[in-house]
Amino acid sequence: ELDLPEVLDMMRKSTIALQQILNALPVSSADDLKPEEWWGACWQGACEWLQQNRETWQGWMPEQSNCYAGQGMQEDGVWLTTRSPNATCGSCPPGRYSVLLEDALGATAVCRLCHPGTSQEQAMSVSCDVCLPGTKADQWGATQCQWCPQGQYQWEFGATECRSCEESKTTIALASISEWDCVCKPGRYLRNETECVPCPEGMYCAGDSFPVFQLAGYWVEQSYVEGLSSYSVFSCRETSRCPAGEPGLCNVGRTGRACADCFRGYASDVDGSCKPCDALSMWPFLLLPIVMLGLLPLLVAATILMSRARRVAVSIFIVCVIFGQLVVCLQSLEAIYQFEISWIDPAKAVLSSLAIFSLDIEFSCILDPQSHVVEYGSQLLAYPAVLLG
Repeated sequence: ELDLPEVLDMMRKSTIALQQILNALPVSSADDLKPEEWWGACWQGACEWLQQNRETWQGWMPEQSNCYAGQGMQEDGVWLTTRSPNATCGSCPPGRYSVLLEDALGATAVCRLCHPGTSQEQAMSVSCDVCLPGTKADQWGATQCQWCPQGQYQWEFGATECRSCEESKTTIALASISEWDCVCKPGRYLRNETECVPCPEGMYCAGDSFPVFQLAGYWVEQSYVEGLSSYSVFSCRETSRCPAGEPGLCNVGRTGRACADCFRGYASDVDGSCKPCDALSMWPFLLLPIVMLGLLPLLVAATILMSRARRVAVSIFIVCVIFGQLVVCLQSLEAIYQFEISWIDPAKAVLSSLAIFSLDIEFSCILDPQSHVVEYGSQLLAYPAVLLG
């Protein structure tokens, strides 16, 4: 069984001796022969020539190990690098390429493995393709170049391995071709142009160059120090005060660090927002002058009685103790109002009015947002101011 290239080579060699064969025939065009006689004479002459010139025509027969481009020598499925007595030709498979060579028996070819950094997915190839940037071939005889996985990149042609990003970085897609494709991993954010730092508790960092977000119940403050961005995370008193979103986001009407303050003219609401101050929020400020005016006669009377009799002073002391216990009880009721219960009127109005006894007065209804130290001091001095007034 002969391949087409072998048949063509045999025909080419026989054409060289064609005139010699014609001259050896015992007939010519001048002979007056019938067609069947003429063809019989030609066959007889050809047979005689073949018998007399065996060495000549045997050289025309193709050698079974004379391989052509796209082929290679093999024996029992093993690809050869030199001839062997039983070598035959076969098409080079994917991952190999055909190389022509000369030896004592003439021209032939061998199938060689593609080098690392190259590949070939087609059969009967005479060369291998160099791996493009973003790909690699780390083994001999690769049929395809592999894409660089996530977290790696390669900018060179014919690479045998991919380069790794920094530990804190990765790549978004496969087959990345540049170090600039390395971005922050999820759970980290870009502090400057190159540094990825861990995401603090209370923040959500999607990685890459995406903006960071604060989680519900946390308030994030962004600052810049010497060109480097940093974040400070504060836990909010109530989760509803600080919704999830961009850093510094507060619920409606709220402002300040950790969304602890309300704008002037607003008071805290049960849903974590701040609502415009109503009569219920303003009544403690209206009650303070009344309490001061009501206590003034009592203080005067107590002073007169204490000057007259020591026994009366003891009674007044007992009254003060009872009044103190009453205030403690009212504070306990106000603490119950802080439970996560949907109160309805009139219980809601009564319990809400007890805020004055727990020093939880909404100063934001009449004052601009103050520092927490000033606000806390104002709450502590509220009752002494009433008593001393």
